[in-house]
Amino acid sequence: CEETAYSLDTAADGESAWAALESSHQPYDLVILDRMMPVLDGMALLKRMKGDARFADIPVIMQTAAAAPDQVREGLAAGAY
Repeated sequence: CEETAYSLDTAADGESAWAALESSHQPYDLVILDRMMPVLDGMALLKRMKGDARFADIPVIMQTAAAAPDQVREGLAAGAY
C-alpha cells in the first residue's frame, strides 16, 4: 500500500482561513468550510474565494448544521460542493 503525503491546515475563523490562503506558498487542493464560522462566516469566505482569481478554482466543501433547503441552495450557487 502506497502512502500519500499531504498536509492539513486549520483555522479557527474565516479571517484566519483567508490569511492562510493568502500567505501559503503552496496552493491548496481543497478547502472545507463551516458555514457558521466566527468573524467571517463560511459563505462570506466562499464568496471572497470565488471572487479572487488566485483561489476561484479551489474546490470547496461546505460542512454545516444549517440544513434548510435555501441555505443549501445558497452554498451550491456560491460554488460549494
